[in-house]
Amino acid sequence: MPIGYNFGTSCLSPIDNSSVFLIGGRTWIITSATKIYYSYISSVYKFNSKTSQWTTPTINNFNFNFTARSDIQAVVDNNGKIFIFGGTNYISSTKTPTFNIYNDMNTLDITTMTWSTQIQSQSALTYFAYTATLLPNGLIVYIGGNSGSSTNTSLSDMAQIQAFDTIFYTWSTKVMYKIDIIYDNNYT
Repeated sequence: MPIGYNFGTSCLSPIDNSSVFLIGGRTWIITSATKIYYSYISSVYKFNSKTSQWTTPTINNFNFNFTARSDIQAVVDNNGKIFIFGGTNYISSTKTPTFNIYNDMNTLDITTMTWSTQIQSQSALTYFAYTATLLPNGLIVYIGGNSGSSTNTSLSDMAQIQAFDTIFYTWSTKVMYKIDIIYDNNYT
């Protein structure tokens, strides 16, 4: 790969089990011994582990508003659809806000190399710096991280887990109940 890279996400193709997709993040190029140029345009890169080659795939309908998206986690289903929700993108340390927060669901179908973006309703939470797990029933559960707006963020409520259904493209909230455990001193 001819450039440096950080703050993105990756996943392995279930189609060939040898292609790794690198999505989002920021790229950087060292332009001299004292200067580093940061490119805030995110891309999708593909690494073929059999040939050890990096490529930049051609993607139909790529969402160019997916600029420098970071603090995201991709999950891929068995049909080759990569799901990436929300995230942030850095603007500048001297501007307000310093970053944007998103609540869109971006999907890359690696069988057709087609990108689609589903804009969430305003009631859907914005998430970044979360963990995402695809369950066998097709639900992606989002745990932890931060939510809010670009001017006011807070830690996500762990008692309310957000879930995205990859079959019906709908959201739901799973309420977790607090369980008090009472330890009996006589228990061995």
